[in-house]
Amino acid sequence: MRALIKKFLSALLVIFVFNLNISSQSDLPAFSIDPGKEFTVYGEDSAKTAEILGFSESELEKQCADNNIRYLAVNENNTKQIRIIISQNDFTNSVINISGLSNDSIAALLPQIVGIEGVKGEIVTKNGQKFIKTELRSSDNGGDYILTEYITVAERKSFVLSFYTAALENTDYADAVFESFDSASFAGESDENPQDADKKPSDYLIPAFTIVFGAVTLFTAATIIIDLYKKRRHDSLEQSEPTEQSEPPENPEE
Repeated sequence: MRALIKKFLSALLVIFVFNLNISSQSDLPAFSIDPGKEFTVYGEDSAKTAEILGFSESELEKQCADNNIRYLAVNENNTKQIRIIISQNDFTNSVINISGLSNDSIAALLPQIVGIEGVKGEIVTKNGQKFIKTELRSSDNGGDYILTEYITVAERKSFVLSFYTAALENTDYADAVFESFDSASFAGESDENPQDADKKPSDYLIPAFTIVFGAVTLFTAATIIIDLYKKRRHDSLEQSEPTEQSEPPENPEE
């Protein structure tokens, strides 16, 4: 699965790299989210967050900057992670707000937006703003993980809310945290967005791949961080005697 995703990413990079037009951090909108007491939030307690993930603060800061991660929260055992990525590109500039599309149009675009075989997708609406919810199961040497994402486009920005959950953990928390996720950029219950009323799904087919590139980049970045964390753990264990205490779980990064 990981090899397939990386190949898919490489192909998208060659074809669509010139379509990417990522916005600067200063242009990104504000948002609010409540992860609950279970999570340590990067930026509120950066030292502890980095310690849980097995990085120095400077390393984690670089990872977040390189992958455009605007929000990161992790539980004590690193079996659950929450991330938010916000970006802007040709597709988001074209759509403006995905809530202006009919459900049929969004459904027709879903395979292009998700872009990974086996991912389940559905359209959910919260306070007038439409989101695409996807779920991907992945397995590696660190164990099995579930990646749940809520993806939307508002004010020409893509918002990707991601939840990484170890397979043995309950994923119900993802829906609860999603309900707390809000931004002034999102459409209200009575907002209308008629600019796309006459457009067909095919009008978005090519630029939609920029969203795929972003989603796959996020997942691939996670696998890279998993590999880095594994190497740190392996090197550490080789230098110490084994104990009966269980090892902390692998880092469920993209």
